Amino acid sequence: MTISNIGEYFRRKYRQIDKTPRGIHGITHNNRVAVLAMLIAQGEGVFEKDEDNRVKDILLTAAYYHDIGRKKGIITDNWGTHAENSVRKVGKMNLKHANGEPYTDKDMNILKALIRAHEGFDDEMDGGCDRFEIEESKRDEVKRLMGILKDADALDRVRTDINFPIVMMTDLKPQYLRTNTSKRFLDASYQLEEVVRYVDFERVLEYNIPGVKQRFLDRIRDKGKATGELKHIVMTGYRRIARGEIII
Repeated sequence: MTISNIGEYFRRKYRQIDKTPRGIHGITHNNRVAVLAMLIAQGEGVFEKDEDNRVKDILLTAAYYHDIGRKKGIITDNWGTHAENSVRKVGKMNLKHANGEPYTDKDMNILKALIRAHEGFDDEMDGGCDRFEIEESKRDEVKRLMGILKDADALDRVRTDINFPIVMMTDLKPQYLRTNTSKRFLDASYQLEEVVRYVDFERVLEYNIPGVKQRFLDRIRDKGKATGELKHIVMTGYRRIARGEIII
């Protein structure tokens, strides 16, 4: 992904994103959701006709702001309203595409529909399209994007296994992921959680710059040696990246 035009757009959009820390559902979570969403969308061929990058931009914006309305921590949060809070907050933002073009009302409606749907059930997607006045000709595409964002967010639940192994277990159920592409990234979601811990995210996105690949791999290895925190799963990921079996 990073060596394609999709990666180039991702890098441009990332520079525009508000990276204000927001706890466990902050920028690191959003970074991983954004990567997973773009990988899934790429694998599903969603961007094949996205010549103006509008779909890329809206999906990335949804990934980065889907939890902006979350008020509290992972245990005490009011789970029933954070998507609504997020919809209200993005509605007040002066959002622009990476090229500087302001979001139109239609863009905002699609964005709000994606953000609201990430918390709901799949059978509520049609109602979300009604609520946000999605054009009939766009509904299948928008529902597809809803599913991609939901899958990406679900895949990042592995962070609870890694960071809170005793307190809680992830409720990720692979059988409910919506696409075969999503299911292919089950292992990668664990590896991605560890990679972004040890490597600056800008470096992850700059994977196509000469010399970065080796520095990227060396930093994972050296950081783990220095801190003693590198887990077996990261070393497995390191070896697979080095062999070219995993593309980040």
